[in-house]
Amino acid sequence: MHVLSVSEINVQIKALLEATFLQVRVQGEVSNLTIHKVSGHAYFSLKDSQSVIKCVLFKGNANSLKFALKEGQEVVVFGGISVYVPRGDYQINCFEIEPKDIGSLTLALEQLKEKLRLKGYFDKENKLPKPHFPKRVAVITSQNSAAWADMKKIASKRWPMCELVCLNALMQGEGCVQSVVESIAYADSFHDTKNAFDAIVVARGGGSMEDLYSFNDEKIADALHFARTFSMSAIGHESDFLLSDLVADLRASTPSNAMEILLPNSDEWLQRLDGFNVKLHRSFKTLLHQKKAHLEHLAASLKRLSFENKHHLNALKLEKLTIALENKTLEFLRFKKTLLEKISIQTLTSPFLQTKTERLNALENALKLAHANLKLPQFGALVSKNHQAVELEALKRGDKIELNNEKARASAEILSVDRV
Repeated sequence: MHVLSVSEINVQIKALLEATFLQVRVQGEVSNLTIHKVSGHAYFSLKDSQSVIKCVLFKGNANSLKFALKEGQEVVVFGGISVYVPRGDYQINCFEIEPKDIGSLTLALEQLKEKLRLKGYFDKENKLPKPHFPKRVAVITSQNSAAWADMKKIASKRWPMCELVCLNALMQGEGCVQSVVESIAYADSFHDTKNAFDAIVVARGGGSMEDLYSFNDEKIADALHFARTFSMSAIGHESDFLLSDLVADLRASTPSNAMEILLPNSDEWLQRLDGFNVKLHRSFKTLLHQKKAHLEHLAASLKRLSFENKHHLNALKLEKLTIALENKTLEFLRFKKTLLEKISIQTLTSPFLQTKTERLNALENALKLAHANLKLPQFGALVSKNHQAVELEALKRGDKIELNNEKARASAEILSVDRV
């Protein structure tokens, strides 16, 4: 038997294995996953409950992978067996990888949803409120589509005051994502200007999932999320639910439904305005009645507080006080008169006063007797000064005296006094 070297046996094994297992499909669980950032190659192992086989996914094939390869995934790989002669290792050189029991597009979409969810793209607090009465709306759609015609028809019927501006864009196929992203950015560039749009509506009619799949792209999701203008997604039919529906501020099941949700109904608002008018008239009438009553109350209060009214009230008060004063004065005088009469009676009947009166009467009688018995010369008179009797020797020049007798009274002035 010919003796082979290690290199020879490995070369023969390589030729045999690579020719025998040129194309294989192998199912297993991903483990020991390593992705080289520089080269872009991915190295991992597939395992089941009993065995393990190494795998490699080179950069060219990795770029066409529609989902992110992760540790623990159950996958089916398509490729061929390759042998690395220097080490005698063999592995599966993977051309394609599909997730088990689920399509790669579906898995990729679920992974993208989870990624955006963690970023907060679906959170309600990050959604902008719907404008109540839009004046200008940007519609990103194909200008020749039935969807655009339906939207214009419904808008003109519901709210003709609103201006719809069609931003013509590719709505499927190659170039759709870039066209829609650029249109969203253009419409949003008018934010905070006099020509700003109140809303951006991305709309297209129904179609196959392949036709609509562009609206599951992360770039469109980013454009909708970072737009400063309120956005709506109205793609396909009610049963179609895409990533743009989750990221936009509001979802509509169809383009026509977008107009019904976004624009108010003019007929309904006219009816509401009529109702408001009736309520306003009733409220104004009630308010007018209340204000009139209040004004009358203020007028009455002003009349009470006016100078004329105060003067009249003060005059009445003064008249009352005058009458009261007169009554009190008369009452007081009557009281004092009564009191004085009582005092007079008490005084006249007082023993002390009676004694003094008797004494005074006695002195008066004595004086009369003395005057009667007073012997004056035939032509004599009594001399008094300041109504008091005075001796002649007490007088001096210039004194004024009075001379009295029974028949007359005279006044005189002393010119000189000579002492005897």
